[in-house]
Amino acid sequence: MPVTYDVKAAIINESKTNIERYAARIVQVTRNTEEDYIKTFLLPTHPKNLAHQKSLKEDLESNRSPFLGISFLSYGVISFIHFTSTLKLFQLNQSDSVTFYFDKGDPLSFYFHSPKTIDGFTTKNVHPVKDQELETLENCNLEYWIATNKDGKSMAGGFTFNEHNKQYKASKIGQRILRLMAKNILITKEELRQNEAC
Repeated sequence: MPVTYDVKAAIINESKTNIERYAARIVQVTRNTEEDYIKTFLLPTHPKNLAHQKSLKEDLESNRSPFLGISFLSYGVISFIHFTSTLKLFQLNQSDSVTFYFDKGDPLSFYFHSPKTIDGFTTKNVHPVKDQELETLENCNLEYWIATNKDGKSMAGGFTFNEHNKQYKASKIGQRILRLMAKNILITKEELRQNEAC
């Protein structure tokens, strides 16, 4: 059975006042879920995680399937990569970082300069992302990521099967969805620019 990708981005008026504030956002990752971010999970057999099993124990053995979510938004001039975490050891604090490693090309690193925000059981943070970096995300497969907290502890994650995840069943599908997310945010960002120019 062929896989149907259903990634959607849209221009949204984020304003809660009379002043309009439009942004291009990922609004749907797959038809099966309502999340606007793609979930990635710890890779239990990655050497980075095997070397730090004791400090990662709570996240590796959790029954709640902790994840790092990835999404994008743009205000026309500047774009952001948006992270959502339920990982106990990596809560997207100021001075934490995430580095993406791809099947080709150089890695991309994101260092958080702002404090995290808390939303229920998740923590969130954003980092500016250039169009060139979004093009890398569109054209290369994310092999894995390394997250490092402000205490210097690291963990590795990426696209892997998780029985609680309805977004994708195989890493290649997860990689394809992320690439489509980057592509769609670039297209919608351009539409937003053109609308603002009119």
